Amino acid sequence: MKRTYSTVILLLSAVIIIVLINDCSDFGEENLSDKVVVLRAPADSLVTTLTSHTFWWDYVEGAEGYNLQIVMPSFDRTVRLVLDTNLTTNRFDFTLYPGSFEWGVSAYNYSSATAYTINKLMIDTTSDLSHQYVVLKTPAENYNTNNITVHFQWYMISSATDYRFEIRRSAPDGQLVSPAQLTDKDTISAVLAEGVYYWGVQAQNSNSGSIMSNRKLVVDTTVPDTPILLEPAKNDTLTTTPVILKWDRPTASTAEIRDSVIIASDTTASGSIIESALTNDPEYTMKKEDNGIYYWKVRSIDLAGNKSNYSKYRKFTIEK
Repeated sequence: MKRTYSTVILLLSAVIIIVLINDCSDFGEENLSDKVVVLRAPADSLVTTLTSHTFWWDYVEGAEGYNLQIVMPSFDRTVRLVLDTNLTTNRFDFTLYPGSFEWGVSAYNYSSATAYTINKLMIDTTSDLSHQYVVLKTPAENYNTNNITVHFQWYMISSATDYRFEIRRSAPDGQLVSPAQLTDKDTISAVLAEGVYYWGVQAQNSNSGSIMSNRKLVVDTTVPDTPILLEPAKNDTLTTTPVILKWDRPTASTAEIRDSVIIASDTTASGSIIESALTNDPEYTMKKEDNGIYYWKVRSIDLAGNKSNYSKYRKFTIEK
């Protein structure tokens, strides 16, 4: 019997998951094969004129991720694979077009996977955009960047003829950075100074306009100050372990800052690094406990990717 294209799609996804499973040892993970993914929205067999939807399902206990597939018109007689993506969250925003669709979700971990739960979705044609909204792709919500040239992208709506793009300062209704731009494309770029912005897109045609979709964006080009090392003191000799390294962040910032810690046996020789780590707290517990001479240094990295200079290496000795 001839195998349908939709069956091949599902089998290929299953094969990928099985390969991942077979390449990993059994970590005592929960067996998902008898579990069911409960789909929440869009409701099964929904008929709507809305083209943009949040595909939403319940989390499955023990799952590491979820495979979401959307096909047209159905998995039994697929004409087009519209979407095939792996996610760690239980929702995904996506824009379709008029037609019949089926969407399915499978939960998986490194040792097993559920069967796909499948819902039907029918989207009717309409030229009325007043209840539609534009799904924004990139940058993500509350994105922090140190690049002043930012590329914006969104999903297009089939009945729209163009899109109104705008950037405002500090709030969705804040001052326009520049006059709104019109484009018939799904992407646009802008050069921005350091600051907090909200960018938005509205779909338009000759009859109506969609709801304005907005996201927050932070442009941060300020480099954090160099951390100040506190403990152990310079040239200190420690007689107990574990050793806890502590430092101070002189940078006053509301943005998240992480620190890169390096511990080495020498300050000049390549390959002398013993430990390295990223930490959200201004301290680090050293894993190495052997007697010897050690050198450590720290630098700060903010959410936008700006990196401070490393502090100077500081020496200490473990002598238990």
